[in-house]
Amino acid sequence: MKFDPLDRLYNPNYGLSNSVRRQIIDAANLTTVKKAAAEHKVSAGTVYAWRKRVQAYERGYEDARAGF
Repeated sequence: MKFDPLDRLYNPNYGLSNSVRRQIIDAANLTTVKKAAAEHKVSAGTVYAWRKRVQAYERGYEDARAGF
């Protein structure tokens, strides 16, 4: 089973669940970040930050958890 980087990057007890974050990121990959953010009622900046951290984690950067 492949490990989802969201499980390591975000505490599931705070804010949105990781499954909802994953749905928003996937929707942003299919459409646009602006449309996905509006559909799920989060800011576009938040979606960009999530994507940036997930991509950094998947590439192996140690500072992926840091607040960019």
